[in-house]
Amino acid sequence: FPQIKNSPAPVCIKREQREGYRLEKWEFYPFPECVSTFLVLIPDNINKPVPAILCIPGSGGNKEGLAGEPGIAPKLDDRYKDPKLTQALNFVKEGYIAVAVDNPAAGEASDLERYTLGSNYDYDVVSRHLLELGWSYLGYASYLDMQVLNWMKTQDHIRKDRIVVSGFSLGTEPMMVLGTLDTSVYAFVYNDFLCQTQERAEVITMPDKNGRRPFPNSIRHLIPDFW
Repeated sequence: FPQIKNSPAPVCIKREQREGYRLEKWEFYPFPECVSTFLVLIPDNINKPVPAILCIPGSGGNKEGLAGEPGIAPKLDDRYKDPKLTQALNFVKEGYIAVAVDNPAAGEASDLERYTLGSNYDYDVVSRHLLELGWSYLGYASYLDMQVLNWMKTQDHIRKDRIVVSGFSLGTEPMMVLGTLDTSVYAFVYNDFLCQTQERAEVITMPDKNGRRPFPNSIRHLIPDFW
């Protein structure tokens, strides 16, 4: 990953009390003149460091939904009352610290979708721009999430030896990257299906009735020189 010198430390920009826990919103600065955000859910009355879980949403999801909070706009509310989705909220209710992030081009990091398409985010345009810049969608997502993971290790109330990464669907990809690159990650929670990737690509690229062969998957999954 790029090593950005003299990058400002993350800053807490909001704290609100919820029933049984505190909700915090933080900013961090992955590049000069660039800002991203994450949410932190901290149980009340903790008096020693506790395990923490970094929660990464799936396609169409956002950090607010994981935290059981309304989206930043009505069109981005993302089923935030569905206990199957609110993994960060579920974790904090069990006494763990939970940190929730957005995927690139989604939630607070999205473009005009809050006014138009809602959670049907346009990942492909952002992925195309990233590829032209020498990145990939997965590479950039992992770069952002790694900065949040490194921040978690600096927090006195988090056990450094019990940090878990949990991902839904699209979020399982950067989750696996973090678990591979950072051996201090204690465990990860994989919430997605499993398949033979090459076999799947062969099946879904079958020509349609017009003789056109679709691409095997969204370019958000494309990593140059890697299958």
